[in-house]
Amino acid sequence: MSIHYTHEKRYTKTISFVNKHIKKGSNILDLGIKNILSERLISSGYVVENTKGENLDIDFNAYSKKNMIVSQLLRFLSICWLLLIS
Repeated sequence: MSIHYTHEKRYTKTISFVNKHIKKGSNILDLGIKNILSERLISSGYVVENTKGENLDIDFNAYSKKNMIVSQLLRFLSICWLLLIS
């Protein structure tokens, strides 16, 4: 799969941020389906679980007892970096 330059740069910056601020081996809950970024987080030494389309505003029980870092913030930062480099 070909990755657009801006996506590649965004993924690289996001992984760099995660490596700097989150301990390797940490559990990350990635909101959404498995994607290139979640695969890269896994290959960088993090434990990533993707949601399966549940509406977490209504029912967060499936994930509330798990010790996970929600990566919605990472997606937000990733998009901000994309806007900065465009």
